[in-house]
Amino acid sequence: MSPKKVAIFAAVGLIVLGLVIAMLVYSGGKKTGTGTKWPKEITVWVVGDETAGFDPIIEDFKKQKPDYKDTNVIFTKFANYEDYERSLVNVIADGNSPDVFVVPSTGAGLLESKIEPIPDSYFDGQDLSRNLNRFFDPLLEITPSKNDKWLEIQLMKLRGAPLGYETMGAYYNRAVLDSSVPATWEEFDASFLVNAENAPVALGLGSKYITQAPAVASLFLVQNDVDSVARVGESSAVKGLDSYLKYAKPSASGESSGLASLKADMDKKNFSTTDLFAMGKLSIVFGYPSLLREIEYSIKRVGNDSELNKKDLRSAPVPQYQSGKKVNLAKFNYFAVSKYSLNLSAAGDFVWYLTTKSAGDLYSQSFPQYVPARNDVLETLKEDKRVMNKDFPWVQIDSFIPVQEIKLVNFDSGLTSEFEQSFGQALGAVEPDAQTILDSVQKKVACRKKQLLDRSGFEVSCEN
Repeated sequence: MSPKKVAIFAAVGLIVLGLVIAMLVYSGGKKTGTGTKWPKEITVWVVGDETAGFDPIIEDFKKQKPDYKDTNVIFTKFANYEDYERSLVNVIADGNSPDVFVVPSTGAGLLESKIEPIPDSYFDGQDLSRNLNRFFDPLLEITPSKNDKWLEIQLMKLRGAPLGYETMGAYYNRAVLDSSVPATWEEFDASFLVNAENAPVALGLGSKYITQAPAVASLFLVQNDVDSVARVGESSAVKGLDSYLKYAKPSASGESSGLASLKADMDKKNFSTTDLFAMGKLSIVFGYPSLLREIEYSIKRVGNDSELNKKDLRSAPVPQYQSGKKVNLAKFNYFAVSKYSLNLSAAGDFVWYLTTKSAGDLYSQSFPQYVPARNDVLETLKEDKRVMNKDFPWVQIDSFIPVQEIKLVNFDSGLTSEFEQSFGQALGAVEPDAQTILDSVQKKVACRKKQLLDRSGFEVSCEN
């Protein structure tokens, strides 16, 4: 046999061997023989969501997949991304990875290389393409291939299962603001920058004062056509951030006005803007639906000083610019199989289940602050007229559901926790300058990515 033929047979043999190994590792959760044992547990790590909310999901998963009736599905919750990412990277390095973990859409650089996309033998690609919001299309990987007859086919893999997403919205106090939030930023400026009679709004400062400040500032970036930290060097990014910062700058006469006039009081009493909002000193705060939880905490923190009646707390869509594209900032987590899981097949089965309408319905009921990822689940939510929080009946999830002309944009921060920390701090500079802030944040994120992802550049301090 010629060396060329030997090489061809060897290559074909390697391909076949690879396919066999893949089938053995990722067998779709089906028993391959009477001796197969189902895992004692499937471990899942999440950020923010209370683990009790997943109990109905676990119960339904076992009904859908009876083979796992004796398998414990164990959820572990982390309060923030920083602790979560650090812990996850460490346990993976130690060989103790959870089977499934969530990956943030806002900056998954640390985790993207650690997930195992699941093949379409685990999920219904037609069902997903028909019912999943188009915002999640990047999670579907479609690659050309050939079948055993060497015919052209399309292979589909799913990076992970999204269950819901958040968009930016506005919360306002109707006792302070007679009308709703203006529909455009041009009207908004006229009401809150020109007309001093209106109460200040929570815009223009950093994380020390404004809850979710990096996200709120990022809204102004995406509405100025900047969708990633890699693009913050563009002039449109400076224009967008200037639009955010101006709400907390002193007036032309040099006197402190608006939110700037309240900084000293916040520093003295360790208040945030949500505390001031609860006290009736601010008319509007911006944030994701999850900000409602912080508003609840603020009402309790300020106690008798609270001027925010529950029936007066309202929600509204974020303003848009009169000209140009209509855009809103959105984010989500998706559940992915760990490449280092010792139970790849079981993990794949669980992530498959999370793609179903049944799982989406249960998740929406447990976590009403999220807009459902599946359109059919969203329709059910609308029909049921569910509220985000029964204590605040006028805060509507409808305020966060985008209408057809609004494009959802995910801001790629490169590294979620590093971006949020550096951006939030930089926004709080004594004399904030948009160009300086953006250059600093971009430099810090690039430095940390080099250290964490490329494993180089350790001789340089990312804080300089």
